[in-house]
Amino acid sequence: FHICPKVRWADVVNCDDETWRAGFGDAISRQHIDFVLADSKTLRVRVLIELDDVSHAAPHRQARDRFLETVTASAGVTLLRIPTRAEYDRVKLRARVYRALRSA
Repeated sequence: FHICPKVRWADVVNCDDETWRAGFGDAISRQHIDFVLADSKTLRVRVLIELDDVSHAAPHRQARDRFLETVTASAGVTLLRIPTRAEYDRVKLRARVYRALRSA
């Protein structure tokens, strides 16, 4: 896989002109996903990874997260949310990523 850090949501999902002008395009173009896992041969997006720090507990961030979850589900893209930590268990993290890849 290619691992692409800090990718604009609008580079992964898109909408038609009417929906873009209705405000949804602006909403997705200002947001970034922490990591995109893409197939190394086709560059097809397989999994999006969002690292959730404490800021995701704020009401405005929860609203943003719900919006982006709806967008990715509508686009048929798998979103994996991972709470941030100072240190990760590599075995458990790898297992979560592979589960997400199998469902993608």
